[in-house]
Amino acid sequence: MRCTLLAALLFSALPASATLAFSLTPAVQTGQPGSSITFSGTLQNNGLADLFLNDLTIAFTPPAGTYLTEDHNFFFANVPGVLLSGESYIGPIFQLLVAPGTPPGTYMAVVTLQGGSDPFALDPLAISGLTVLVAPEPGTLAFMLTGLSVLILAQRNV
Repeated sequence: MRCTLLAALLFSALPASATLAFSLTPAVQTGQPGSSITFSGTLQNNGLADLFLNDLTIAFTPPAGTYLTEDHNFFFANVPGVLLSGESYIGPIFQLLVAPGTPPGTYMAVVTLQGGSDPFALDPLAISGLTVLVAPEPGTLAFMLTGLSVLILAQRNV
């Protein structure tokens, strides 16, 4: 009896394991230089304990960090600070800013949600990958098409 009571007290003092499911919808988005891209998704607390969502970090694959930056305030303004056990959130999660003059290309990153059992925990809770496809600026594309048209016309006249 005494062992059972002691075991019950020990296990009740341990925090219940928290599991966060995290997915971006869609994880691949297109943007242009000088624009912002909003990533939305789903967060689901599959654990037995309430879960504090205290921060978000984005690790960019080079050279993405040179051209993309996260709007950190967007996360705190949109995502709930706590997900109760079994609760989910579906909506905007973070925003990336594409710097003016960013060359067209494919840029990738890994997003980590941090938090835990209290408002100060910064344990990694869930990870998701993302891809940003940067298209040429509309003015650049128009300039290139005009130049190509001139070259084609010049070839016909020769």
